[in-house]
Formats: sequence, C-alpha cells, structure tokens
Amino acid sequence: METKFKRLDHKSLVALLLVITRMIKADSRIDAGEIQKLMILERQYNFDHTLMTEATRLTLAEAIRQLRCLDLPTRRQILQSLTELGSTDRILERHEALLLLTLRYCLLDDKGQQSEVVSSHKSHRSGDLGTYIIYFETEDNTAIHRQIFDEWELMKLMLQQNGLQFFFVEHIVQSLCKQDPVIIKKMLEYFAPSKTEELVGHLYDRIGKMDSATFCKEVFVRGMQMTDLRNARPSLLINLSSTDLLRIEITDTPQAHIRRFLDDYNRLASPGMTAVRPLDNDSQLGHFSYYGYYRDLFNLLVQSEPKESRIVLWPNKSEFEFPQIGRSLRLNQQEAALYSLILVYTYKYNKKGLPLSYTSEQRKIEALYRTIYCRKKFVETEDVIFPDNLAPIRAKIEKKMRDQLDGLDNIEDFIPRNENREGYYRIVAPLKMVCVRPDIRQSEVSIVDFEW
Repeated sequence: METKFKRLDHKSLVALLLVITRMIKADSRIDAGEIQKLMILERQYNFDHTLMTEATRLTLAEAIRQLRCLDLPTRRQILQSLTELGSTDRILERHEALLLLTLRYCLLDDKGQQSEVVSSHKSHRSGDLGTYIIYFETEDNTAIHRQIFDEWELMKLMLQQNGLQFFFVEHIVQSLCKQDPVIIKKMLEYFAPSKTEELVGHLYDRIGKMDSATFCKEVFVRGMQMTDLRNARPSLLINLSSTDLLRIEITDTPQAHIRRFLDDYNRLASPGMTAVRPLDNDSQLGHFSYYGYYRDLFNLLVQSEPKESRIVLWPNKSEFEFPQIGRSLRLNQQEAALYSLILVYTYKYNKKGLPLSYTSEQRKIEALYRTIYCRKKFVETEDVIFPDNLAPIRAKIEKKMRDQLDGLDNIEDFIPRNENREGYYRIVAPLKMVCVRPDIRQSEVSIVDFEW
C-alpha cells in the first residue's frame, strides 16, 4: 500500500478516499488492521479532515466516474490495494466482495459488460436483507419478459443456491393475483386504513395492472431521484447499499448476466459468506412476502393516485394549461412558439419530432414557426427568423416547466428531449394527452386535427 497512488490529483485522491472508506465499512465491522493501513495512507498522502469532508459529499457513482479517468495500470493498482484492504481480517465478506466486484466491472471492464454505479442521496429503505437483483426498465420490453419467464425456474435455482432474491414485477404481480382476493384486499385495508372499500378495490385492480416500467419509473427515477436511469436501457440492478446500485445493461439473456455475476461473486467472497437467506417459496397459495422491494411495491400501490394531467394548447396565448392539476405553463412568445412547433412536429408532421438540423425542411419549419409566433398579433412578420440553435430556448422551456409545474408526476413526458440522440426534439406523452382549444367557445380538439 505504501507505493501506490503517488501521482493522483486532488479529485482522484478524494474519490479514492471515499472508496477506501466504503471498503472499511462494507462488512459493518472495522478491523484494527484496516485502520492501521488507513493511517499509513493518511500520512503518505495527507488525507486530512478537509479531504475527508470532501469525500463525504461524493456519491459512490461520482467517485467511480472520477477514478475511471485514471490510466489502466493505476486502476489495477487501486483494485489490488483495495482487495488487500478488504482481506485484512482474512475474510472477504459478501458486501466487501460485492464492492470489489463492482469496482472491477466499472474500472477494468474486463468482462465486456456495460456496467456503471448509480447513486441517490435518498435511501430506498429496503434494509439489509441480502443482495437483490432487480430487473429494471422504463419501457416494456416483451422480448426480455419472455426470456425471464422462460428461464424462471433455472434462474430461481441459481439464485436460491446463493440466498438471493430476484425482483421482476410481472412475476410478483402474477403470484399476488393467484392469491385469495379477500386476503389481499384485507391486507390492503391495513396498509391504507384511510381508504374506503371502493378505493381498496381500486388498489387491488392496480395490482393486476402494475408493470416493471411503471414501478421502476416511480421508485427509482422519481422516488429515489436516480435521474441517470431515466433513459437507461433494460438492465439488472444489484443493490450495493440503500443508496447505491450496480447497473448491468442487458446485452445477452438475463440468465447469462446473472450466471456471470454469480460466478465472479462466488470466486471473490470467502467460502460460506455468500448464502445469506433462503428464497421464499412464493408458489404456495396464502403466502406472500413483505420486505425489501416487495415492500416498495406495496407502498407504491397504496400511495394516492399520481398527479398527472394532459396538456391543452391555446394558439392565441403563450400559455399551456394542465387542467387536471389546475396549473398553467407560461412562456414568452418565442418559447411558446418553439414549444408548440415541437408538439406539432411530434404528432402531426414528423413522428420523430422537430429536427435539430435543417435541410429541405427549413422553409416549411420557418413558415410554420412564423404562423405560430405571430398568431397572437394576427399578422405575418417576415423578419421573424427561426433560430438556428434551439438548445438555449429548449433549456429555458425545461427550467420554466420544472419551476411552474413542480409536483406534476408526468412532467417528464412533456419536456422536449433528444432522447435517442437521433437529432430530433420530441415529446413522449401519448397523443391523447395533447389537445388544442381554438378559443373559449370551442371544445378541445386533437392537435393533429387542428389547422396550424
């Protein structure tokens, strides 16, 4: 340990200190030998209180991103030294092994897996009940669903041998729907005592409709504010702590990734340290679990209905209504014209949205922009020029939306984004959520039916 890390810059030293601290505390037991090695590093690299204070402000994800900037030999040295640190007490406990495996995946990339750590400043409150593997998605992927269901028994056997749980919302929902509805509804009454019998019935109906995409968006993206997961591809999430998750993108079958993870995990952890609790036999009727992410699933179900709304455009105003929450979005004239144009191109002219670079479409876009921009004045002004760079205006629109519509659960569906990096700004809200009210005397009409 005395010869390592001699050329690390300040930011990398702070990141290293955070990872060292996590390794020392990983097994919830601090060994005197670990502290002695930490004291050596303190003297050698001046790990003072200032550095330690800076390290406490970092998340594990931020620390790993910083360490990834180092050259490969240095990253290998870091991993070797952390392995020595974790093995000071001659036992590499499962949490230590999991942290080391995470660092290997993220810093060395030696398995060719697309891996990263995502962190939150908010705890998911699931407690230390073992290592969980969660199937994550924000849009339904029926091909992966089919693979999971087809391989369920083998995956369950592999995980059961290691005392692990696999959370796949569709499977949990299927298991719950096989239970006696009277028992489940009575359970919901205790979870939500303020709900009427009618609302409890509604909650029970929501159980049957819950899916992975909804659960992951509500719990991880919104609840834990893991915004890095907003556009993530289908993945396996492995909990490292109550605030950190290892994300492994699914590029093969889920079973192949799980098998690879378990092989690496068991090679690192000391014998007898990997089996932490048996799987519950969820195939038995009358039996259900209420811990870990099962608890999060129930908590999500019994929460009040999401505050969602459709959007209503007034072409003669620089204002957009969200009637189901009684709020409005107020933009300046240029911002309102651009936002309307993105909506029009998303749903009417081009399903991909408004292009960020223009070729033969330029004149049509500029003509429509002038029409929308000048509609309030009811005149055509030839000197209104469509801006070449939309990014600054789009950023102002997003900031105003977040400020004025704080608390709207489906706000992300209305923010213009270049989501797939295809060169188009688009809105992801379904067409039925977007409509136009030509004037106060006329009923709302679909945006595709309105003449712009």
